[in-house]
Amino acid sequence: MEVDPLTTVRLRLRAYRDADRDEFVELFSNPIVMAHVGGALGPEEARRMFAAIVAGTHRRALAAWMVERQAGGLVGHAALLRGEAGEVELGFVLRPDSWGHGFATEIARALVGAAKARHPGAPIIATVDIDHVASRRVLEKAGLVLAGTARDEDGDHFRYQLAAAGALPDARDGLTRLERVILVELARLEAERGGASVPTAMLYGRVVERVAVGVDEFQQVLARLVTGQGRAS
Repeated sequence: MEVDPLTTVRLRLRAYRDADRDEFVELFSNPIVMAHVGGALGPEEARRMFAAIVAGTHRRALAAWMVERQAGGLVGHAALLRGEAGEVELGFVLRPDSWGHGFATEIARALVGAAKARHPGAPIIATVDIDHVASRRVLEKAGLVLAGTARDEDGDHFRYQLAAAGALPDARDGLTRLERVILVELARLEAERGGASVPTAMLYGRVVERVAVGVDEFQQVLARLVTGQGRAS
C-alpha cells in the first residue's frame, strides 16, 4: 500500500514495511489494547490482516501507517478506513506504553488532515465505545462531534463526525449542540460513577464548562431528553 508519510509535532506516520509484522501482530493480539476496538485478534488472523494492508488488498483500509516517535520508539497503528456511503472512518490503536502522552490526539488530527486531502468532500467519521471516555475526548479535540449512537456485534457505540467549519455537523439524530453536550457529559459521568445515577447539579457543572446555558434552560432540555429514563437525579 502506497501512502505518503505524515508528521506531527512529536510523531511520524509512515508506510508499513515487512519488518513491522511482528510489532503489528503483537499490537493487534493484545487484549488490553484491543478491548475497545472489537477484541484481540489471534496471531494468525493478525498476520493475515498485516499482509493484506501491505499488499493493498484489505477490504476496509484506504490507508494505513506505522506510528513512531520522531525521537525514536514505536507508538502504534493509524488508518483511514472505508465507511458506509462514501464515509472515511478514522482508526488508531496505541501501545500501552504510549498511552497518556497526548499522542492519540496528534494522530487523530493528522488523520483528519489526511482524510481531507485524500478524499475531499467525503464525510469524516469515527466510532467509539460509549464507555471509552478518553477516546471520545480525543475525537472532540480533533474537531469531531457526537452525531448519534448505534449498536453492532461489538455492542453500543457513539458515532462522531467532523464538524463543518462554523456549523453543526449533519447529525442523523437532529440534536442541538446543547442536547448533544448534555448527552455526552451524562454518559461520561455514568461511566465514571460505575452506572450510578448522576446528580443533576453535577451534570450541570460539566455542561456549563462547554456551553453557556442558564439553569432553567438546562433543566428544561434535560427533562425533555431523559424524563422517565432514570438517568439523572
